[in-house]
Amino acid sequence: MKQNILVTNLGNRDLQIHKDNIEAIKELYNDDEEMKEVLDKGRLENDSYMVFSKCFRELTQKILEHYPKGIKYIDFPIIKSIIKKIEGDLEEEKLQKIILMITDQEDINYNGQDTVYLGEIIKKLHSDKKLEIGLNQSKDNIEIVSFCTKSNPSDYDEMRKFYQEKLSKEYDSNKIFLNITGGTPAMAFGLLYNTSINASCRVIPFYTKQNTNRSVKFNVSETIRKDDDKKQICEFITKNDYMAAKILLEKYNKYGVSEKKYETALNMIKAAHARIQFDFKNASIYIEKAEDYDSGSRSICDKFIYFIKELQNNEKIYLLNELKNNAIYEYENGAYTDFLGRVFRMEEDIYRSILIKKDILRINENDNLKLNNKAELESAGIVVKGKLNVPQMSKILDAILEKESEEYKLYVHCTKMDKLRQIRNDSVLAHGYKGVSKDEIDGEIGNAIEFLDSRILQYKNIYNIEINDDNFYDKNGEFNSHLRELIEEI
Repeated sequence: MKQNILVTNLGNRDLQIHKDNIEAIKELYNDDEEMKEVLDKGRLENDSYMVFSKCFRELTQKILEHYPKGIKYIDFPIIKSIIKKIEGDLEEEKLQKIILMITDQEDINYNGQDTVYLGEIIKKLHSDKKLEIGLNQSKDNIEIVSFCTKSNPSDYDEMRKFYQEKLSKEYDSNKIFLNITGGTPAMAFGLLYNTSINASCRVIPFYTKQNTNRSVKFNVSETIRKDDDKKQICEFITKNDYMAAKILLEKYNKYGVSEKKYETALNMIKAAHARIQFDFKNASIYIEKAEDYDSGSRSICDKFIYFIKELQNNEKIYLLNELKNNAIYEYENGAYTDFLGRVFRMEEDIYRSILIKKDILRINENDNLKLNNKAELESAGIVVKGKLNVPQMSKILDAILEKESEEYKLYVHCTKMDKLRQIRNDSVLAHGYKGVSKDEIDGEIGNAIEFLDSRILQYKNIYNIEINDDNFYDKNGEFNSHLRELIEEI
């Protein structure tokens, strides 16, 4: 079961002595000259007496050494105030754990304000069931632990590493409450930053006002997390990693969001992910939902819808262009095996198209391909047995195409992939388990993007057709740019 925990930075103001108890505690330690000297170095703040901060380590060390002597005269108003606020936030839930963040610097010139002994006093009071800090029934089972740093607590880099190391196991709690009142500014930063960025649960920081000991809840943690989540979502969108963007955006809904812009962005991301998977049916469903939510996104969605309809209508040039762009997407993301699968699928479709254009192949009533003039091909020494595969189509094209024709130039361009065929066949796409590397691909076809762009250009020239490319796969294109704007606005 996930716990509700409080992480508190301990500081010099966490242990206080009520003004009415000053004379009593001085009298109690009347036989200890060092303690008397420490207690004399203090000041009144409202109703509480505070010792000189550089004497704090010595004061708490003395209290711990003489424990339980004088315990009844000390108080923890800041922690009590925080606990009261937490109890109100938890309502029927319980606080299961308190983590004390304490300091114990090795340099004796700077360790007078350290809280190492204060942490030990609190834990000892708790184990002896004498710690009255305002907890409800959960106090009977609550766990109190401490984490101590020996580094300079004013070093921001050291504190960031310290909190990350010590609190990493707590990030999957139910709720994490933070007391950022005590400690140094660097400690407050380390606690607030690391927990806000890394915790998977709700993080709630509190600060106790110095003059009133009244605690207030801050929203800064949620703001940090929202800004960091937005940044990550936008980075995923730029990389066309729409699945990761979708997962993070769905979690983002726990914040207060602009509902229409949120639904628009989420449906656009779902549509984009479906399109990358060639799931044009769901891409169409999601993008039409996005169009309904936000009129400002309509023109972007309309272009997407137009292109999807052409893909659903099996318009050859649109399908080939989509396949080309998708192959480049896989290549740029390091999915080289998937890249090979797509470029060989392009080659197969281009061969089929040329053979249909040359009346060698026809599409029957069941959308299946049939070979025309088989007898003529056999008389020319071209024997086709079984299913018409790519090597057989290549053999036919080499025999029937005029060597100066545009179709032959495209065919020759496609054959540059032949050396990669065995690599594809040895991969998990075909018959083996071998991996595919970028070096192997680049060594055969050079610049992959230029190679594939040239294929499409040649194809368009042969068939004298153009395409209204929506540039969906452009990382900084209109679609992604508008999506990032939406994310920033929600």
